[in-house]
Amino acid sequence: IISGNTFYRVQNAYRHHQCASPIRILSNVFTETDVALNIEGIGSVLEIRDNNFYNNNIGVAVNYRHKLTWAYPPADSIIAPIVDGNCFYDNKVTGFAWYAKNSINIGANWWGSVDTNKIDSVIIDNKDDFRIGTVSYKPNFLLSNPGCKVYTFPSKAEHLIANRNEIQVYPNPFLNTLEFKSEKCIECVSIYDVVGKIIYQSTPKSKNISMNTEEYTTGVYVYRIITDDNQIHTGKIIRE
Repeated sequence: IISGNTFYRVQNAYRHHQCASPIRILSNVFTETDVALNIEGIGSVLEIRDNNFYNNNIGVAVNYRHKLTWAYPPADSIIAPIVDGNCFYDNKVTGFAWYAKNSINIGANWWGSVDTNKIDSVIIDNKDDFRIGTVSYKPNFLLSNPGCKVYTFPSKAEHLIANRNEIQVYPNPFLNTLEFKSEKCIECVSIYDVVGKIIYQSTPKSKNISMNTEEYTTGVYVYRIITDDNQIHTGKIIRE
């Protein structure tokens, strides 16, 4: 049982790999991580209940072969986790990513919105890759429960500032080139695959960046940009 913890600013807060014993992840806070829960196969009962996934790049990633890109085949079928009563909101790339061929229903959770289009946009499933199953999430909570709080840490408050400086990213989806444009100078740009591995990083110190992406495989990636006013901008990009 993993319960009552706060995981803050770590790459993989918890990595679960085909454990034969039941695992229960209950009432934890995951914030400002790259991947809060990285689940590489499920060998027994896995319960994810009443946790707070806030302001991460990725909330929960259930994947196979350590990757979540179309270059790797999904698992034929894996045991569905019990995902219930959690708060998924303001996660930059996705709240929940599923990469197996079977479809699942992950129960009642709060997604930061009651708009199904917005909820779909923070779940990776059959809508993003036709080879994987569908993630059903109804009934979703219509209101946040009392455990859905915004967690701030005063010494790092600058990282929770709302993004006043919008980053333009185009084209998205992309093929052989990718452009970033900012009103502020870009100090650092990083590209991650969706399990948090850095595949590109540079310090351009420029407002405009052009990247050659011919060698990128088809799939979902994450960008992370730091501008000279100490704002952090992250988002999802897709290689066709």
